[in-house]
Amino acid sequence: MLATAFVKENFQRAPKKSSKRKLSFSERWRALGPGTLILLLVVWIGIGRRLDGGILPIYIQELHGGLEGASRWSGVINAAGGFGAIIAGVCGGMIIDRWRPHNLICVVALGAALALAAIGMCTTLPALIPLRFALMLFAAAFDPINNTWIAQITPGNRKGAMFGLDHTAKSIGMTVGPCLGGIIASAWSTRAVFWFGACHFLLLIPLTTLVARILRNTPQQK
Repeated sequence: MLATAFVKENFQRAPKKSSKRKLSFSERWRALGPGTLILLLVVWIGIGRRLDGGILPIYIQELHGGLEGASRWSGVINAAGGFGAIIAGVCGGMIIDRWRPHNLICVVALGAALALAAIGMCTTLPALIPLRFALMLFAAAFDPINNTWIAQITPGNRKGAMFGLDHTAKSIGMTVGPCLGGIIASAWSTRAVFWFGACHFLLLIPLTTLVARILRNTPQQK
């Protein structure tokens, strides 16, 4: 309703090409530009962000020592994480344009890794509140950074398709993450999920550096 009432667009549809030859899948994929490589990072980030999705309530119950009162703690801890995500959205817009996206991803990944490692070593529930806040503060920053990076290197007439693929890649990662977390918890322990997540985000740093290096050597399409 807000968009309908207040957003004014001067949209001009791109003219249809006279050629009747249908493009192959590989040609359509290449037309999206080099930003398709970032989709691999989006899947990786999605897995890390949701790795503890089904494990956190169990972990809270273990630290609490029983079911009674665990739901209250779970609500408070998750609320702290939500507040961290809000702060990330507000502050993210202030710094994204001042830093290169791949550098920001490396910083955010390091912060998320440290927060997850600290959560995995936590022994009291009150300590989980600031740690969960810190984790979501970093984890929620991935989306605007990735969107900025994709927008910078994607041809103007392909941005819609790329953002659609970005959402699909994120959904794939967030579907795989909880499943992988459950397997890790079943094979080892709930704490192992957080330690694995920390390593997962640390590996994101060299992966992002590699992707940025490849994109620097790839001709940009306009």
